[in-house]
Amino acid sequence: MKHLSFFILALFAFSSCAENTAGPAGPEQMANTFLQAYFDADFATAAPLCSEELHEDMNHSLSFFNNLSEAEQAQTRTDLQAYIFKIEKTQLNPTKDSATVLYRVYLRDSTGITASSIRLVKQEEGWKVDKIL
Repeated sequence: MKHLSFFILALFAFSSCAENTAGPAGPEQMANTFLQAYFDADFATAAPLCSEELHEDMNHSLSFFNNLSEAEQAQTRTDLQAYIFKIEKTQLNPTKDSATVLYRVYLRDSTGITASSIRLVKQEEGWKVDKIL
C-alpha cells in the first residue's frame, strides 16, 4: 500500500474556450492513453507520450518501479486497479497549441476521490502531456 501512495502522490506532484476534440491525435485521446498507461503502472508506455521534462519524471518512476521486487510490483498493480479515471472536459487554448484535460479519479465503487487535470502541448510529432496539475 505504501507504493500505491507513492504513485498517487507522484501523479499530483509533477507540476513545474472549451472545445472537445475527437480523433486519435487529439489532446483528449492522448490524455486518455496516458492516464490509462499511468494507472496500469505502465511507465514505459506513458513516458513517450510526455514532453521532454515530464518524460524524465516518467523515466524516474519507471526506474523506481523496476527496482521493486516482483511481489511489490504485482501489489502496486493490484492496488492501482482499485482506481479508475473519467475525463470530464477538454479545454483548448485560443491558439490551439495547448490544452487542459480535466479528469476525476474514482475508486471502482464509484466514490470520487479527487479531481485533477493535465496540460498537453502540441509538438511536431503530435500532442504530448506536459504537466500534471
